[in-house]
Amino acid sequence: MSLSFNNEKIKSFYDSVVNYYPSYIKENNWGTAEEVTKAIMEESYVEDEEIIVKLKNGQLSFPITLFEFLFAGVESNVFNNEIGSRFNYSGFTYIELKESPVIRIESEDKIHAGLYKITENDSDNLTNCLFVYDESDISYPSEIIPFFVAQLLPRLNKSLINFQGNFLLHFEPIKYVIRIKQDQNTLLIKLFYKLAAELGLIENKIDERNKISIKSKNISLANILFDITNENSQNLLPLYCFISAASNTNPYYRFLDIYHIFESLFYKHFYSYVKNLPETDVSKKTYREIKEHMTDEQMLKLVLINSLLDDEPLRVKVKSELLNCNAEEPLERLGQTLNISEWNTKNNDEFAKKLASIIYKLRNSIAHSGETEKHIERINDDPDLTENFINITNVIMDISKKTIYKNIYAW
Repeated sequence: MSLSFNNEKIKSFYDSVVNYYPSYIKENNWGTAEEVTKAIMEESYVEDEEIIVKLKNGQLSFPITLFEFLFAGVESNVFNNEIGSRFNYSGFTYIELKESPVIRIESEDKIHAGLYKITENDSDNLTNCLFVYDESDISYPSEIIPFFVAQLLPRLNKSLINFQGNFLLHFEPIKYVIRIKQDQNTLLIKLFYKLAAELGLIENKIDERNKISIKSKNISLANILFDITNENSQNLLPLYCFISAASNTNPYYRFLDIYHIFESLFYKHFYSYVKNLPETDVSKKTYREIKEHMTDEQMLKLVLINSLLDDEPLRVKVKSELLNCNAEEPLERLGQTLNISEWNTKNNDEFAKKLASIIYKLRNSIAHSGETEKHIERINDDPDLTENFINITNVIMDISKKTIYKNIYAW
């Protein structure tokens, strides 16, 4: 096999990866450093687009791109990048993703594995890309190999003693990865939002790893193309808030993340309200109305009016979901009586006003602990009411996505 092997890289692989196996596996299956070096450089051969390496006891197959990355070329390899941390290599940042514990992805489509471009101007170069692992294929494309190699040590299954078959089976797979050019922070935030809102995927961070058991979802990734750019960094605060909410397993903090999405747009819609007042209608009544709209609850109403405008189907859906999750019961516990069944979905302003009242009441109950504020513990003490609150939060989170789409114009 004509390949320019790098002795230092083979030695580094042995010293770092092979030595990481239990000693009895290293000695019985891999052999000494000299035996492994000889097996790689002199006794390996190509078969069915893989490279077979005969070891002291067994043989392993390597995808050709992985074999070349490990044992050829001039750049040294990293093997101990911690799971849940980002990895920078050759001008790119690699980030592992996981399924959100809170975003509901409803799809009957079978999950599509593969490599997808994530910015329109990439053409076919896949500069910035999303990778989804295929459990039936057990391989990684060349674009993702550097990240996989960088995590060989923390992903190694040291108890595996089967040395017949694919080398990749010795490691915990990486299910979702994005590769993006370094220093494209605006693009990255927009991408994180799209991944969370549309695919239910969030960054796998060290401090969140193994926090919650997540059900697998069916996600269709056919023809994914994210129409986003690294330009225009304005109005990104709502995206940060949504990304935080999608990762937050505490339902009360998640609710506050969602509230902050609306809150970040308060003054934008308040100024719009004042600007659109008739110039001839300047009176004490006008000033009084302007003053009334300067409260948080009134500004929240203005944001929701914009979010729900010209979308009666959404208002009908929100009303139905609030009724289905029995939203009235936890609100009554907090001292607010609702008659959601009587809400008029054809009147956008009235509907937004009632919805704002609910959201603001819940926000105060979480953010303030005084007795007069009817603290959220009155809900938290009851598992049924807590479940109702979580369902209310999910409804409001869906509204927040519409709010974001209507208020961030330049992607």
